[in-house]
Parts: sequence; C-alpha cells; structure tokens
Amino acid sequence: VSYDSNDRPYVRVDTFDAGWRLKGSVGVDVPAPVMVHDSALTEGYVVILDFPLTIRPRRLLADSFPVEYEPQHGARIGLVPRSGGGETMWFDVESGVVLHAANAHEDGDGNVIVHG
Repeated sequence: VSYDSNDRPYVRVDTFDAGWRLKGSVGVDVPAPVMVHDSALTEGYVVILDFPLTIRPRRLLADSFPVEYEPQHGARIGLVPRSGGGETMWFDVESGVVLHAANAHEDGDGNVIVHG
C-alpha cells in the first residue's frame, strides 16, 4: 500500500509475484490525500484506513507541518479484494485517527474484523 499526496488516485495497492516483480496495481480513490500510516491484510482483503489525517506538501511552503487533522473529510475503512478483481467496499466509521491496525481477520461468517 502506498499513497501519493499530489495526484489521484491518492492510494494504491500493488501486488508482486514471488520474484518481487509487479503483478498488478489497483488505484483506491479517497476524497483527500490522506496519510496511510498502516494497513492490514486478511486472507481475502487489503484493509485501508481512510482517516482524515491529510498530507499536503503545500503546507511545507508555508513553513508548516504537512500533516493535519481535517475531520470534515470523514473516516472510513476500505476492503480491497486481494484477488485484484472487484470494487473496494467502504464502511463509514466515526471520525478520528487510527495510526496502526493491531490485527484483522475474517470470521467464520465472512465478516472482516479490524482491531486498531
């Protein structure tokens, strides 16, 4: 998982083969250039934490720290299929900041559980 603070899609999920050759890349569109500090993996999904901690390089030009909390962008958790097919599923959550995912897994009913 990587992100770009200047161009859309701001977040990208790359997959590699056993020899570390790029197999594919999926753009994940988020509404603002967020700082993706961590992500998680389950058997079937890459878990994206889209929280309103934005990174804007133009703040450096104003002699400011480039990362800022912008709660007006909302917060959500995205599930990107690891198979490379299908759309990202988004789930709105309470606005805040989660820097690290402690664990994520799929339960027996197919639900994805994320611990932050």
